[in-house]
Amino acid sequence: MDIAHRLFFGILPSLWARVVMGGMRDAQPGIAAPVANDRLHLTAGISADHDVFPERIAHEMIAIGDAACAEPFEVRLDRLAASHRSVALRPAAGNAGLQRLREQLIAPLARLGILREGWRFSPHVTLGYRDGAPFGRTVPAIGWQAREFVLIHSLVGATRHVVLRRWPLLTQQGELFA
Repeated sequence: MDIAHRLFFGILPSLWARVVMGGMRDAQPGIAAPVANDRLHLTAGISADHDVFPERIAHEMIAIGDAACAEPFEVRLDRLAASHRSVALRPAAGNAGLQRLREQLIAPLARLGILREGWRFSPHVTLGYRDGAPFGRTVPAIGWQAREFVLIHSLVGATRHVVLRRWPLLTQQGELFA
């Protein structure tokens, strides 16, 4: 079995949100390759795939994460959308907190040549993979408070995620005195 190594910054749903998402995933017909609850995530920046673990890129991504400074924010996913090959939960509206974090991660990834070619930020949590007609519909919102972001080493082909680093999202103290 060939395994590729991919690194990405992610926002992990709360345990409750993962359970609800898993139930929604399991209720969808035709998902041939479901994403397990423990691998559900929202990607905030991603590298290309590599044949061997990209140690230099991992160190650069850790430095990018160390430099990021963002506050906790609410994630709200209320659209179920499918392409020909996947089913995902998406937000119907923009998210300023997520956007601020994304800007701090993607610009340095691009500047260092790490950002996966052709990748663009489109907030979603993939529930699974399938072959079928595209669709989109509103669903009851699934939300959680994002209190951290993580760097994940994805072993593509082994369906395994390893969290390499976690960074808390912290309320800035200066705002307490404003």
